[in-house]
Amino acid sequence: MPGTRGSMMAQLRSLRTKRSSRMTNSRKKKFESHFYREGNPKCPQTLEHVRRPYILIEEIHSFLNEKGTFLFSVPNPGNMNSRIKYLAYGHYQMFFGPSARPENASHICGHINPLPVQYWDYGLRYAGFSSIEYLVDRRKKSAIIWALLFCPILLIGYFLMHRAQKKYSEDVHREIKRALSRVNHFDTLTGRSLVFLCQK
Repeated sequence: MPGTRGSMMAQLRSLRTKRSSRMTNSRKKKFESHFYREGNPKCPQTLEHVRRPYILIEEIHSFLNEKGTFLFSVPNPGNMNSRIKYLAYGHYQMFFGPSARPENASHICGHINPLPVQYWDYGLRYAGFSSIEYLVDRRKKSAIIWALLFCPILLIGYFLMHRAQKKYSEDVHREIKRALSRVNHFDTLTGRSLVFLCQK
C-alpha cells in the first residue's frame, strides 16, 4: 500500500477534529472536498454516525482511483471494557441510547452503528476493496487487564466460534476466517478504536 502505517495513523489523528457526521445535501460538497481532495479519503470517527454505512463505503470505493486507499476509524464495541459494559448495562461503550434529533447527530448519542470488526470487514469486502488492514489507535489499560483475566474463556470462545462456522459452511468459513480471527484478537480486545486501512 502507498505510504506507511505510521504516516497514515498520523493523518488520521490530525483529522479527528475535522470529522463530518452526516451526509446532508447542504454538506455534501464540503464532505467531498475534504475527504476526496487527495484521492485517498480519510474518515476518522465518522461512519458510526451514518445510518447507511455500507452504502457510504460503496460510494467511497467508487470515487477512489485504482489502488487508492481509504482510511477510517470507528469506536470499538469489541474491546473488553465495552463487552463488560454490555453485559452490565445492555449497551456498548460509546453507544448509549441513540437520539433521532439532527442537532445531536455529532454527539455520542449520535453513535448508531455499534458494528464489530467482522461486520465492517463485510462492508469493505462487499464494496470491492482488495486489501484490508486492521489496526487500533491505542490500547486501554483497563481493557488489557480484563483481557488477561478472561483469557481462558476468550481462547475457548475463539476455537468454538471457528468450529461452529466450519460446521455451518466450510466455504463461508474460508471466506471470513481472517475477519473472524480478529474478533478475539488482542488488538480488538484492548484497542479504543478500530482502524481500517483499505486499498481498492
